[in-house]
Amino acid sequence: EEGDDAGNVQIEGKAFPFPDYLNNIVNQIQRHWRPPTGKQHLRAELSFVIRRDGSVEEINWIERSGNLAFDLEARGAIETAGRKKMFGPLPDAYPRDQLRVSFYFDPTTQ
Repeated sequence: EEGDDAGNVQIEGKAFPFPDYLNNIVNQIQRHWRPPTGKQHLRAELSFVIRRDGSVEEINWIERSGNLAFDLEARGAIETAGRKKMFGPLPDAYPRDQLRVSFYFDPTTQ
């Protein structure tokens, strides 16, 4: 399986030929994420599904950071962006009805 990688976002399956859509996912999550300040190195990863209409479902943990506040903030950023449909509907030319996304939160890469 090939995957796409736009910074902190990875798409499973074949290459996703819509880089602007991927960049928007990153931008919208980062707009809603408030990472904790400090020098500690934390990383969390979540997966979620964007449906054809832009709604989000199946938000699941892949890796928790071990810091509850950090983890809640990370999940909350995806939930908020999803609830507001900030990712937008999937591109018309995308053949599937959903897109599974893996997103990792790492303040050192922001």
